[in-house]
Amino acid sequence: MFKSITLTIFVILMTTPVFSQVSKPCSLELQQAPELRTLRLGMTVSEASTALGRPLSPYDVRTEVSYIRATGQFPQNREGVNNLQMAEYNGNSRQFILGNKMVQLGGSGRLLDSLKDSLRANLGDLKLEFFRDRLELIHVDYSFQRPVWNDRAEIVRNISAKAGLPLNWRADERSFSSTIDCAGFSVKIYAFRYPNSDGVSSFSITLTDQKARQELDELAKQKWIENKAAEEKLKKEYVF
Repeated sequence: MFKSITLTIFVILMTTPVFSQVSKPCSLELQQAPELRTLRLGMTVSEASTALGRPLSPYDVRTEVSYIRATGQFPQNREGVNNLQMAEYNGNSRQFILGNKMVQLGGSGRLLDSLKDSLRANLGDLKLEFFRDRLELIHVDYSFQRPVWNDRAEIVRNISAKAGLPLNWRADERSFSSTIDCAGFSVKIYAFRYPNSDGVSSFSITLTDQKARQELDELAKQKWIENKAAEEKLKKEYVF
């Protein structure tokens, strides 16, 4: 009898709107991505400069690319690379300029001071990346004097409600992050809380253009393969 009731409740939950929202994928396109500090993915450098109220001068990004034979992957950072693979990662790591450019308005804070007061509120760092003159990444580090959020899950629920995102985020407890991949963009929230603290100690949000990122990943892979072929050619032709 108890098993029958439990099964019935589960079936009812499966058909409710709340449960459906949690389980359905995010089909939102690039133009539906959230806005951060008046910035939207896809903006040109000129449009982003106007939105921030100051001229931007992006500079070339040097991308680190490696290769892990066991997985066949070309990671661009050490995240997800285990200790057994780290020596191979370091040995295969190379740096390339792929065509994306970056602006960072943080660090000393002097560049942040040039922004309007409404844009500087709770802002610790702002990093923008452009690819083919389109804003493909927005990264915001938030600064605050006392904890505001209880945990990362609370931030995720709040952002989801404001941006109309489904709740099926992937949580990675090792990197203190949660990520959701939509049709046209992805959102990643990093939030760290010190043990026994009153709430979240620091957090950031990263928006990424999925199509642009895929193109950059493919360019990174091709650059690494071409570079490896050139290295092997030099080895064969080397005169001892």
